[in-house]
Amino acid sequence: MIKWVGPAWRHRLAASATVLLVATAGPAALAMEEPPDSLEMGGGDETAKLLAEASELIEDGHYQNARLALGAVLAEAPESAEAWNRLGYLERRLQNFEAALKHYAKALTLAPEHTGALHYQAETFLALGRLDEAEANLARIEAVCDFPCPDGDDLAEQIALYRKNLDG
Repeated sequence: MIKWVGPAWRHRLAASATVLLVATAGPAALAMEEPPDSLEMGGGDETAKLLAEASELIEDGHYQNARLALGAVLAEAPESAEAWNRLGYLERRLQNFEAALKHYAKALTLAPEHTGALHYQAETFLALGRLDEAEANLARIEAVCDFPCPDGDDLAEQIALYRKNLDG
């Protein structure tokens, strides 16, 4: 049973469900003619509000409601790299690693320099034992991120710890 967290979602439920069904079919299902060059969230203030709500829901462990919120965002703004990134984060938290990678790939198609998506995608690569790909993402982050760079710094620490654990 779904517990409604906010009334703003009710008018978007049908669209949310449609977007989530399409999203599970693969990133190409929502391909755009031309992806935006920026990291804009798309959809304006309401989109930002729903993204913030989704983040809180994820952190509180309310994953189904977070999916609904992200579905609502993507129904209004399918070009929102940040929504795809957060959907990937949600899936990674649930250890649905392949789904997470698919969503991060969509985010990075829309915004190739999205350091958050690069960071979280790299964490997923580490969880799957794909160190070389995680290191490639770190190099991409370092190429685009100014100092200080929390995404790069955190990922570098995680890669170092991963290597240390490999060495025994």
